[in-house]
Amino acid sequence: MGYIDIFKTVMPYFGVFAAGFVLKRGFGLPPQADKFLFRLFIHFFFPCLVVNFITGNENLRDITSSLSLPLWGMASVASGFAAAYFLAPFIGLKDSRERRAFAFSIGVYNYGFFTLPVVAHLFGRDSAGQLLLFNFGIDFIYWTAGIVILTGSYRTGIIRLATSTPFYALFLSVAVNAVFSPEPFGGAAGKILDVISFLTMPLGLFVSGLALGEGLRGSSLGGSMKIGFAGILLRMVVMAFVFLLAARYAVDDRGLKIIFAAQSAMPAGMMNLAVVKYFMGESRVTSAVIVFTTAAALVSMPVWLEFAFRFAGV
Repeated sequence: MGYIDIFKTVMPYFGVFAAGFVLKRGFGLPPQADKFLFRLFIHFFFPCLVVNFITGNENLRDITSSLSLPLWGMASVASGFAAAYFLAPFIGLKDSRERRAFAFSIGVYNYGFFTLPVVAHLFGRDSAGQLLLFNFGIDFIYWTAGIVILTGSYRTGIIRLATSTPFYALFLSVAVNAVFSPEPFGGAAGKILDVISFLTMPLGLFVSGLALGEGLRGSSLGGSMKIGFAGILLRMVVMAFVFLLAARYAVDDRGLKIIFAAQSAMPAGMMNLAVVKYFMGESRVTSAVIVFTTAAALVSMPVWLEFAFRFAGV
């Protein structure tokens, strides 16, 4: 696949994300609309996509390989947490709160909203199903170790994870797929799930744009240039090459190679700002990391993805 193919795949999703951001910042879309769309996404659209992409997925019928995917996802975030926390003092972030915010913001990358449509479009539903399981590992460490980093307590994250509709959809889909080896949904049910899945990915990006627009309200980027460029260097260069080396040398499964190659191009997670502001009240560090890495990804993602997929051998 060439640069043009990847560019055509990626840019429309940036456009959907930008539409959400502009509506929030430029037209003052009320917070009630954000909450409604987010709940609709989390409790209906995304669980339907999980069921559609995992049930009947040939790559996920081996329960052992299915269990390894979340572990790789957890490792991908834990490595970012550790690297960012260790390096934060070298860019002047010696205050404990800012150091922890930087570690969280670098560690949790944009693992779903951009990666899922790219993988689904370029490599099909089976690879997208593997990505969902990989991402479950990220969700788990997000709401456990991630919340500990921000608050010092894991209880809030465990409760959040245990009441997550996507968690149950993922668990049941994997169990049904491994035990009964069903065929993918067909007929009217299959068509309905295909339509819902098609709508889920742009809706997630739109909601992500709304979240970033709301999160930046009242935030200041003043004096954050060093933090922003450090975020680009660590997230988009250092961690990107760590992911690529893992794709090429550490894993043999083609699906995992695709996942690591795709994730290597991703900026910091846009939802991080809302989470950090909620648990810590800090926004300067997280805002800088998100804005700078997202701007860099807008330019670099198509070129990087072409290189990453070739380097990984997929």
